[in-house]
Amino acid sequence: MQEIEHLQAELREQYLIDPLTGLYNRRYLTEALARELVRTEREHAPLSIIVADLDHFKMINDTYGHQAGDTVLVAVARLLKEYVRGSDIACRYGGEEFLLVLFNTALDDAAKRAEEIRQAAAVLCTQSEHGTVMLTISFGIATYPDHGNNAEQLISKADQALYHSKRAGRNRVTIWQGEEA
Repeated sequence: MQEIEHLQAELREQYLIDPLTGLYNRRYLTEALARELVRTEREHAPLSIIVADLDHFKMINDTYGHQAGDTVLVAVARLLKEYVRGSDIACRYGGEEFLLVLFNTALDDAAKRAEEIRQAAAVLCTQSEHGTVMLTISFGIATYPDHGNNAEQLISKADQALYHSKRAGRNRVTIWQGEEA
């Protein structure tokens, strides 16, 4: 019986954890964020979403190879884990995009955290057989309840802010400020 429970726990982990980075995956995020937004609303607490995207990641893969790209993803995941609290969620949202859910965190504090991560990533170097890989990260932020009251709205607005960061030159943090972010 214990072996079955152990196998079930292992399967659940494989279902919810990104195998490359060890971060939660999008599936886990969907489940957890819906649940946590209910709690956040009940407690009248803020919740911030930070979407992070590695700048020019395709160029890293093309220049240094996919193995180097994977090494960069793992290094970024490790960095993100350093900047989130145990109660927060860090997940690989897809490809080279990551999403952080910061519970009980107001907009200003989320922006400070994203800026700290951005600065730390800018000095993060990984080695490949083709040389040293440098990277930058662009960020978009949205906060409950100011920017939306459900997961889809918050993620969409943080994503819009992220793309504003990209259009404005990359390697920056942008807070959602309306359709024109």
